[in-house]
Amino acid sequence: MNQILKSKFAVLLACLALVVSCSDDDNVGSTQSGRIQVSPSPVAFSQVDIGDSSELDVAVNNTASDTLRVFEVRLEPQDGGSTTGLELVDLPETPFEVEGNEARFFAVKYTPQEGQPPAAAKLVFVSSDARYTRDEPLEVEVVALANRPRLSVNPQVVRFPRQAPGARETRKVTLRNIGSAPLTIWSEPGYGGGEDFRLTAPSRTYPLELKIYDANLAEANPNDYELVLDVEYAPLGAGADSGEIQVISNDPRGESTANDEESITKIDVGANADAPCIIVDDVNRNLGQVPIGSATGDIVTITNCGSETLQVSSIRLTENSDDDEFELDLGGNDIDNSGDIDNPIQIIGGGEEQFLVKYTPVQEGLDRGTIIIASNDTFQPELPVNLTARGADGACPVADVGVSVRGSGSAPRPAITSNPLEYIVVDGSGSSDEDGTVVEYIWEFTQTPDGVSPLFQPTQQDPGDMDKSKREFRLLTAGTYEIELRVKDNEGFLGCEPAKATVTAIPNEKISVELTWTNPEDPDETDDTGSDVDLHLVKMGPGAWFETPYDVYFRNPNNSGAGSAIWSPESPSLDIDDRDGLGPENIQMDDPANCEWYAIGVHYYKQLFGTAYVTIRVYIDGNQVFEKINKPLARGGQFWDVARIHWSSGTVYDYDNIFEAAPSGQAPDVTPGMTASGLCTNAGLYPIQ
Repeated sequence: MNQILKSKFAVLLACLALVVSCSDDDNVGSTQSGRIQVSPSPVAFSQVDIGDSSELDVAVNNTASDTLRVFEVRLEPQDGGSTTGLELVDLPETPFEVEGNEARFFAVKYTPQEGQPPAAAKLVFVSSDARYTRDEPLEVEVVALANRPRLSVNPQVVRFPRQAPGARETRKVTLRNIGSAPLTIWSEPGYGGGEDFRLTAPSRTYPLELKIYDANLAEANPNDYELVLDVEYAPLGAGADSGEIQVISNDPRGESTANDEESITKIDVGANADAPCIIVDDVNRNLGQVPIGSATGDIVTITNCGSETLQVSSIRLTENSDDDEFELDLGGNDIDNSGDIDNPIQIIGGGEEQFLVKYTPVQEGLDRGTIIIASNDTFQPELPVNLTARGADGACPVADVGVSVRGSGSAPRPAITSNPLEYIVVDGSGSSDEDGTVVEYIWEFTQTPDGVSPLFQPTQQDPGDMDKSKREFRLLTAGTYEIELRVKDNEGFLGCEPAKATVTAIPNEKISVELTWTNPEDPDETDDTGSDVDLHLVKMGPGAWFETPYDVYFRNPNNSGAGSAIWSPESPSLDIDDRDGLGPENIQMDDPANCEWYAIGVHYYKQLFGTAYVTIRVYIDGNQVFEKINKPLARGGQFWDVARIHWSSGTVYDYDNIFEAAPSGQAPDVTPGMTASGLCTNAGLYPIQ
C-alpha cells in the first residue's frame, strides 16, 4: 500500500472511530472529551450535632475546552467506613454534560445518626475524562468528625464569700451536654473536702443520659437536658474552706479512669472572703433559630460572687462564625467601638454588670462563637462563654401584647393603672407571622415590686387553657408590673423583638399596709412549702396584740360581724393571708377615723427555713410613705413591732422594736414619737401640749 492509500485509510479509521464514539452513550475515558476536577477534595464535614444536618456544595469542574460528560456519580464506603447519614442533594440527572471551562453543582448532606460512627465514604465519578477508566474512576474522599459528648458545668467553680459560723447559703450547679452526642453520667455526683459544704443531687436514676442541650426543648422537659445540683455552705468555724465535686461521665476530656468509657470532671468548691469571684448567668448560650437578615440579642450578666472587688479587664469575641455573625454590644464600656472594653470594669461584692450579644445570620446553617471574659478571679482568670445559633430562611413572627382588668370590658392597652388585688388579663392574640402562624407564646415578668412573684395562669374565661394567647395574673401588691411576650412560629423562629406591657398598681384605700418576706434557706420559695409570717394592725387605746376584734390578722381578717363597732367607720380587712413563703399579706382600711392611732406588727408564726427577712410598706392615699426592707426575724417566734400610723395627718412613725415571743394580750407601746408629735388622740394615749 502506497503512502497516499495509507493516509486515506488512517483517516477512514479515525472517522469510523468518531462514529462509534458518537453512538456510544457510555464512552468512558475518550480522547478530547473534557477534564474533570472536583472541589472541594476531600469533602470534609466539621462536627455536626446529633439531630442536626449540614450540607457542603460540590463543584464538578471541566478544566478543558471540550465538553465533559459525566455518566455516574455515586457514594461508596471508604476503608471499612459507612455512608450512613450521607445523601446527594440536587445532583443533575445522569448522564449530564459540563461545557468547556464551566462547572455543574450539587451538595452532599450529612445527618449523623445516634449510635452510629462518623461517616467515612467516597464520591465515585465515571466520566469521559481519558485519565480515568470505568475500572479506575475518579474518587473523592468524604469524611466527618466523630460526634462526642461534652459536659458543661455552670458555674465552673463554686464560690462563696466566707461567713461567720451559723450562716447558711446555697448555690446551684447546672450540668448540661453541649457536645454532639448523648452524655452519660454514670453515677450520682459526689463531694469530697471540708465539712462546711454539703452537696445535694435530685433523685434520678443512674446511669443518667443527658440529651444535647437545646434551650427551647429544655423548657418543657428540663430533666432530659440538665442535672441541677445544690451546694450548701454552712461554716463551722472561721477561715477559708474548700472542697471538690466529682462527676463521672463519658466526656472524653475528663481525667481518665481504669474504665475506658469513664472520665472524671472535677468542680472546685471554695469560700474565701478575701478574693473576687466571677459568675456568668449561663456560660453556654443558645440564641435559637433566626431568619437570615434579621437580628436577635441575648443579655449576659456577670456577677461578683465574692466580697472583694472583681476587676474585669477584657470582654472580647475570640471565635466567631465564618461570616462574623456574632457581635458584642458593650455599651458605654466600648466608646471607641474596638470590640473590647476601654477600661477595666469594677464590680463590688454581690454586684452585677451586663452586656449584649447580637446575632445576625447572613446564610443558613449552625453558627458558633466564643466570648472570653478576663478578670482578677484567680480561679477563672479567663472565663469562656460559648455561643450557638442557627440562621434559616423565613421571617420573624411579630409579638403584640395588651393588658386589661378582668371583667372591665376595656380593650387591651400597652399600659394601664389599676388597684392592688385586681386580676389582670394579658392578651397576645394580636401577634402575627407573615409567612406562617404563631404557635407558642412565651410570657415573662421583667419587673415586679420587690418581694413579689406573681404567676401567669389560664384566664377565668378559659379554664381549659385552649387559648394560649391569653393569660392572667393578680396584682398582689402596689407597684409596677412589666410583662414581656415573645412568640414562636411554626418554623421554630422566635420573634426578633419582644412586646411589652406595663401595669401600675396604686392602692385606692386611704391606708394600705403590705408585708413580704424571703427565706434564703428555702430552696424553692414559689412552691407550697414555706415559712409563714403574719401581718397585724391594732387600733390603739382599747386594742392589744392578738386580741379580737382589736387586732386585724389571720384569725380576725375582717371586722364586719359582731364587735365591729369599734372599727366603725374604718372597716379594715386582711385581704391576703399567705402561708407558704414570700407573701404578700395586705391590710387595707377604707375610712380611718380622725385622731386615731394604729400599730403595725409582724409575727414570725411558722419557722420552717431559718431566718426570715421581712419588708413592710405603707401607702397613704395611694402614695408610698414608709418602707422598712429586709428586717431579720429569727426562729423562735419573734415579733416585730414596726411602726405607728396617725390619722388624719397620714404620718407614719418608725418604732422598730423586736419581741423574742409574741406579746399576746399586750397593748402596743405609746412610742416617744407619738408623745412628741403633738397630734390629736381620741383614746387619750398621751397628754396634748
